[in-house]
Amino acid sequence: MLSKPAQSLPGTYLLNYYSDENCKRVRGSIDLEQCAEIIEHLDSDQFQYLLAIKTTHKSKERTYFLATETEEQMSTWVQNLCSVCGMKPDVTGTNPNKGL
Repeated sequence: MLSKPAQSLPGTYLLNYYSDENCKRVRGSIDLEQCAEIIEHLDSDQFQYLLAIKTTHKSKERTYFLATETEEQMSTWVQNLCSVCGMKPDVTGTNPNKGL
C-alpha cells in the first residue's frame, strides 16, 4: 500500500508490505525516496510477472521483488512507481521499463 507519511516532505512516499492478505499487520516499508532503480519483466520460474525495486541507503543496497497477476498490472505498478520516484521508464533496449 502506497502512503505519504504525515507531515513529510513533498515527494516522500512509503510502500508498505504486509504479513497477511488482509493488510492488517505491516511487515515493513520501502522508502521510495531511496529508490535507485525499478526493473520489470524479470525472469522467474515461480512468477510470470515479476518486478524489482532497488534501493540504496547509507551505501547499502536492497532489492524488493513484487509479483503481479497480469502484465498490465505490472506495467501499471512500474509506471506509478516511476512517477512517485521521479523516474522515467526506459523505452529503449531489452528491458522496456527499466527505471533510470
